[in-house]
Amino acid sequence: VNMGYRYIPSSEISKIRKGGTSKVILRDITEKKLMEINSYEKNDQRVKFTPAEISQAVDKLEKINLQKNGLLEVSKEKYKMLMSKTAGVSVSVGADGKDKSQDIIFIDFENIENNDFAFTVEYVVSNTRPDIVVFVNGIPLSVIENKKSSVDVSEAIDDLNNKQAVDKAPELFAFAQLLVATNKYDLLYRTTNTPKKFYTK
Repeated sequence: VNMGYRYIPSSEISKIRKGGTSKVILRDITEKKLMEINSYEKNDQRVKFTPAEISQAVDKLEKINLQKNGLLEVSKEKYKMLMSKTAGVSVSVGADGKDKSQDIIFIDFENIENNDFAFTVEYVVSNTRPDIVVFVNGIPLSVIENKKSSVDVSEAIDDLNNKQAVDKAPELFAFAQLLVATNKYDLLYRTTNTPKKFYTK
């Protein structure tokens, strides 16, 4: 909160997710922000994408095939989409009676203040419940496991790695760009699919 992130309580999260727990993107927030930060040139003017075109972009971002490609490859694919400053995904738009491809970004890196920064606690994904999840434009970019001071920080790392398993919440970790394990005294971090021994301060 002190850094400018807004807290979203669980009750609001449930409404945004319409009671479901399998989808990890806060789609209403994502679509709203993408409408705001994206536009394209048409007849020498900047025009906004339609809600259907924005929805098409989020569909592409949400699409995950873990069985075919595995978590690491899917994570690489999502990284390329999310971190692009110019072309996260392309969508088809109507242009003078013909379909034309236009690029959409998911994060405004040029004007950081245009993005939505938020977090929630005890974020339920399928049958897991990470302590803290941080969102940028409704997309979960960081997962934090926070242990009490009497618990070794290594247990937080174990939790993070266990939750990436196929029968847990791999879809969440496909988007996460930063994983944090912490207690009162230690903080270690890494990325998705990192073995425990490589977590660092």
